[in-house]
Amino acid sequence: MKKRMNIDLKSIRVKVTFFVIALIIGQSLLLSGTMIAAGVLSEAEDDAIRSFSETVENRKNYLESEMRNRWTNIGPYVSELSGMIPETDGNGEMEAFLDESADVLIPMLRTTLATGVFLILDHQAVEEDHHAGMYIRDYEPVLNDEQNKDLYFLVGPFETAQRLGIPMERNWTYELELHEGNRAFFDRPYDAAIPGADPALFGYWSQPFSLKEGEQPVITYSMPFVDDQGRKRGVVGVEILTGYLTGFLPAADLQERNALGYLLGHRAPEDERLMPILTTGALQERMINTGEAFDWTVSSDAHQVYELMNHNSTRTIQASVRELGLYGANTPFEDEDWFLIGLMEDHELLAYVNRIQMILTASLIGSIVIGAVGGYLISTRFTSPIISLSEQVQEADAESFPILKRTGLTEIDGLLTVMENTNRDFVESTVKMAEIIDLVQVPIGAFEIKPDQTEVYATGQLKQLLQLNENGNEEILSDKQAFTDYLDQFMMNPEPEEEHTYKIDSDPKRWIRINVRKNEASTLGVVVDVTREMTDKRQIRKERDHDNLTGIYNRGAFERHVRQILDDQKGLATGAMIMLDLDYLKEINDTYGHRWGDVYIKETANALRLFIDEGGVVGRQSGDEFTVFLSGYENKDMIRERIERFYDSLKRKPIAFPRGEEREIRISSGVAWLFNEQVTYSYEGLIQSADRALYEAKDEERGTWFEE
Repeated sequence: MKKRMNIDLKSIRVKVTFFVIALIIGQSLLLSGTMIAAGVLSEAEDDAIRSFSETVENRKNYLESEMRNRWTNIGPYVSELSGMIPETDGNGEMEAFLDESADVLIPMLRTTLATGVFLILDHQAVEEDHHAGMYIRDYEPVLNDEQNKDLYFLVGPFETAQRLGIPMERNWTYELELHEGNRAFFDRPYDAAIPGADPALFGYWSQPFSLKEGEQPVITYSMPFVDDQGRKRGVVGVEILTGYLTGFLPAADLQERNALGYLLGHRAPEDERLMPILTTGALQERMINTGEAFDWTVSSDAHQVYELMNHNSTRTIQASVRELGLYGANTPFEDEDWFLIGLMEDHELLAYVNRIQMILTASLIGSIVIGAVGGYLISTRFTSPIISLSEQVQEADAESFPILKRTGLTEIDGLLTVMENTNRDFVESTVKMAEIIDLVQVPIGAFEIKPDQTEVYATGQLKQLLQLNENGNEEILSDKQAFTDYLDQFMMNPEPEEEHTYKIDSDPKRWIRINVRKNEASTLGVVVDVTREMTDKRQIRKERDHDNLTGIYNRGAFERHVRQILDDQKGLATGAMIMLDLDYLKEINDTYGHRWGDVYIKETANALRLFIDEGGVVGRQSGDEFTVFLSGYENKDMIRERIERFYDSLKRKPIAFPRGEEREIRISSGVAWLFNEQVTYSYEGLIQSADRALYEAKDEERGTWFEE
């Protein structure tokens, strides 16, 4: 039967409630109106735009300083080269000059911290548009190797590369071919040069382009190269890989996460449109149409912030535009304008303003709620104790029972006493469970078993955690012995290295932690879902135990697993400790570079997985040393057959190196045997024995294996 609500407008409760609500709402409206009238929101919005603009301005100044002061600081080296170049190409003088120029270009590369340097001559080409020169690249400018092993030869004499010990780039050429896609960095400064003028006045920053097909785009700064007579002989300059340049444009400047970041724009003298020429990040590439000019409207003329109109985002994007001053006045390329552009989505830029608006709105809504609740609480002080008691009883549910206030009436207070005694035990249990659950903010269930009761009290989540809702197991809670047996099944699958933690073989896998406390009155238990914690721990252990390059066990993990097997001393039967050492790794590093040395190591680890598939333990001891532990074989011949099969697999799968060369993996091995179950073998002793056998193999014949 529905209860009809009748509101008496003359009631004290109604009048007090309405008065409190009106008072609190009025205060909130006054506060909000005062803040808006004082310009708090407009000032906050202007501060956000100014901060955005200043951040982009600071990043522009830093980038401009690098481009104008560091990367273009090549004057002394160019002067030295100008004095070295011969007037004619007689008797191989030009080849000698190119060879000597490398000794100047490399210090120039180190000083500027650019990713490449070049000297391209305007003649000496065998074919049309093929220019003799020298082009050296450094993919990591901040990491310098005294032997120049970190450099790569792109263009220049092969003999010079050999003399300096510099590896050849995979697409190395003796001469540089200029074509429509890459010749601007040579033609623009060379054609603009005026005899007798300072070559630095004709320095030119190129837009991103690929020097050779398939290469990462670069930006170059090039200037005319003249001899000491002032005659043009080619161009000289530095390159900046776009991937390296983006490191100077961190998106985190503008926003910690999901930032659009910075990009570079360019405006040609003959075109007023500003075009994007270098984007950074996959998110930016999706949002910006790189093939078309920017279209925007002014958001803040004072701060040079504009709303970008042509983009692929569903949200408003703001752009702060700053011009890079790369060219001096009265120079040939002064009308070519470069810009640094910072991008932020409107909701991120004005996040603080939006937060203030949300606070004001929440304050107004909160005032209504607080007014209603406060008015109601105040008004209830003036209602009769019978009405208060009725409301308390109506609000009570089956799982909780309030402590009721006495009315002062004997009959009613007697009835309250009977009701409270009836529900005391139930309320006490409910309070205990509620306190436990409040203390743990994770999926948790609890249960209580009393000696004098057959049923088990359990919280709602316990059924899900223990899968009581599956396979018709709900009735287990009605029989405490059946529940105890069911719980013991979970405890039969403990998680190693964890206390009170058990694995559930479900899909996906789950882990629970069960803590039980017994006393004379009852047995209390808490079940917590720790799947996420265990998943994180397993991932940490995996990263701790595995070698980053090869994915197999590192030295510590290998030793730990082998020691565990040796300590157990069960199922060892006949076994072996094998120490392996890669042959010719240094030669491969010197010939093809360390990147191919890493490939050589990884392919070796892949081949060693043959032993893992057959139950062996494989680990990487150091740079070129590996270890394998085998156990459980019937005799030595079976292990010898496995080793021979491993060496046969190396012959069948040679590695393809640059220039079409193929080489087999050559590895020397030493084997120490375990064959007597009565003897206790130590890890150190096996390693030492295998190591002695390994050195015997390397002394006798590399690429073979010897037994202890």
